[in-house]
Amino acid sequence: MEISIELLLGIIGSITGVLGTMVSTILYLMKYRKDKPILKVTAESCKHKVARSGKKTDLKCKFIVSNKGHRGTTLNKLEVSLFDWNGNFHGQTRDLNIDVEGGSSKPLDLLFEFSPHFQYGQKIDCKFVLHHTHDKYRFSTYSKESTEYLSSEGVSIAIMRE
Repeated sequence: MEISIELLLGIIGSITGVLGTMVSTILYLMKYRKDKPILKVTAESCKHKVARSGKKTDLKCKFIVSNKGHRGTTLNKLEVSLFDWNGNFHGQTRDLNIDVEGGSSKPLDLLFEFSPHFQYGQKIDCKFVLHHTHDKYRFSTYSKESTEYLSSEGVSIAIMRE
């Protein structure tokens, strides 16, 4: 049985084409994985206190959002969820629109007001979801009861931007 040179070259070319496509796809996925934003959130402080009016509970959180990846991203919104002593869910969302370039950090200083006031105690387990351009990042921290009031009446959010 004799194989013609044209058939042999055709088989070699097909195999080379398939292998080349597979290698280039793998290299592209590795580059994409390396270039994506890699977020890390550090909680500097998280405190809660019943407001002066006694009609709401303030939750003040300070975070540092670090992008360890090579690709920048935009922080779109932050969701916070917590449960009171009776097991009732309380949640809020804040729109952010903050750009974090690759290899940089941004501070977030947020004040959430939960109304009507409900009882928490010394420590609250707070769950957060940070939505950004490419994905979402989940993290949690504990809020400790503050000895001082966290806001003046009427202030709902403050976002520090560099």
